[in-house]
Amino acid sequence: MTYLMRVEDGFVKPLFDIPWTKSDLIPSPDGYFLAYMDSSDQKTVLKLLTPDGNTSRDLAAFQNVSIYPIVWSPDGTKLAFAKSSNDLSSGQDVYIIGQDGRDLQQVYHSNSASVAEILFSPDGKYLLLQDDDAIGRHIFVVELSTLEQRMLQVPHLPLDWWWLAPSWRR
Repeated sequence: MTYLMRVEDGFVKPLFDIPWTKSDLIPSPDGYFLAYMDSSDQKTVLKLLTPDGNTSRDLAAFQNVSIYPIVWSPDGTKLAFAKSSNDLSSGQDVYIIGQDGRDLQQVYHSNSASVAEILFSPDGKYLLLQDDDAIGRHIFVVELSTLEQRMLQVPHLPLDWWWLAPSWRR
């Protein structure tokens, strides 16, 4: 079971009457929506749900895929997610979509199907992507207005350097 608890008064109510079998619930920055992946019968849907469980919205649907990770933009108007097909040799695609379900756009392709981290910049204009391949772990930045991609490199560090927990700092 998944429960909703109001911190102010301790009120608890079941959010779902059945055991939760979907992906993690990812809260929007304002807490109004929970994003998650729902998979059933070879169909995978990126969904939004209000925390009271009363309103659900399908954002994007795909056949025979997995969606992970899912992240919100800082202002809560967009989500970014990585989509992997059951055939891992086809790689992995990273998309952005409006929280209203509009403007689905592919912004990155990984040949290795190993995008482990996606982060919006604090201003929401860039995505930071961690992508592993046979050489090592790489960090890419995608400018969302132009879709220009570049791999970040640190002088005097080899390309096979294993990066851990990338983040944005102000």
